[in-house]
Amino acid sequence: LAKECSDPRDGNALKWCASKGIQGKLLWKHFVEEQCLNIVDILQLFPSCKPSITVLLTHLPPMAPRYYSIASSPLTMCSMVCVAFSMVEFDCNPSIIKNTDTTSNNTNTSISGVRRKGLCTSYLEDILQRFLNKSKSQSNTKTNANTNSNSNKHPGGTVRIFHKPNINFHLPSSVSCPLILVGPGTGVSPFVGFLDHRAQQERERTNFVDDAVCGVWRGEFEFDSEDLPAECNSVEKYVQEQEPGPISLYFGCRNESDYLYKDLLAKHVRDGTVTTLQVALSRVQAYKVYVTHKIQEDGDKLAELILNQQAYIYICGDGNQMAKDVESVLKESLINYTKKHMPSDYNPSISPFISTSTSPVPGSSLLSVALSQNVSTESLVSTATTASGTSIGSNGNINGSYGASGTASGSMYSQSVQYQSMKWVRNNEEADVFFQDLKTRKRYCQDIWS
Repeated sequence: LAKECSDPRDGNALKWCASKGIQGKLLWKHFVEEQCLNIVDILQLFPSCKPSITVLLTHLPPMAPRYYSIASSPLTMCSMVCVAFSMVEFDCNPSIIKNTDTTSNNTNTSISGVRRKGLCTSYLEDILQRFLNKSKSQSNTKTNANTNSNSNKHPGGTVRIFHKPNINFHLPSSVSCPLILVGPGTGVSPFVGFLDHRAQQERERTNFVDDAVCGVWRGEFEFDSEDLPAECNSVEKYVQEQEPGPISLYFGCRNESDYLYKDLLAKHVRDGTVTTLQVALSRVQAYKVYVTHKIQEDGDKLAELILNQQAYIYICGDGNQMAKDVESVLKESLINYTKKHMPSDYNPSISPFISTSTSPVPGSSLLSVALSQNVSTESLVSTATTASGTSIGSNGNINGSYGASGTASGSMYSQSVQYQSMKWVRNNEEADVFFQDLKTRKRYCQDIWS
């Protein structure tokens, strides 16, 4: 940009600011970084700098898209999506440079902060402000009957959007699985959609029976349901038995004014969609309370859901610190739960595989040792297959390495073996392996940002 300045003083100042020397680096830090100057600020501060549009576009980096989680369900809003965002506003305060001149009465040079706003959030707010102002003005409609009819007609704003599917961050197919949802601030957005989806699924659960095919049609004849009680009742019985699993939601904000979706979350608690709602208000008491503190309070209950009931864990929000802290607290809860409830005679050296015969089983020792070390089932199948040179038969399967049981059979084994689950997490090393296994099985999902 210095080359585009007609005033040599502006050009020299820009060259000095971009220089590699000590003074240049200090100037860059205090003048540019601490004030978050952008290209518009530079052009305003150096009015003789007038680059062509070609030069300007050549040096401007492409604007990155902003991603927002969808806070609605296609079951309840098939032609509309909802998002939530918080306004980003902050002050850039340059370092105060102390005046070392003792002869001067002015000991410090005070520099006022520069107010900055988020680029995309400010853009959205500017569009929505028209509708916000409209809703506020509607309260005075009755007292202003003679108001111009066009005063409340604001043109709608159009935003360019695209859909980016998240292949991992979605509800499990079964409604019986317990859910643990952690979303401070706007991180609660996707969970609002989750809850709306589950609530609608529950409303439609019994209606599904009326539309289910029960096998009562036979060619040109239609039988009454009373004539085929076994066939008709089986579908209805199965659907009725699929009770929705418990949902625990952990939400955090600074105070009541930041409590997003308060009324909607309370409604989901009343109708039974949400089993547990824990809200951490960090700034309403002398000490700060975060979602991690609420998770610690429910540590044993959450550990029971994760270890024994195959709960799914979802975390949405800040990825710099919050997500890491939540994972650490969950691991700590599993370890504490194990210390309280693990049988005293538990022996991890005993193989979790019980053979149905005494004859050697190719590959069984490899699987037994690996499982005793809490290695995920997927890696066991891959390792054992490579070692034996054969594959598991199509009629065999291995289900879950934690909190699940199943059988393994096929050409690799001379007889069937049964896998007993290992549900105890005794230390940090086992907790790390356990959570890695959860992530592999898509039972631990994150939607986080920096």
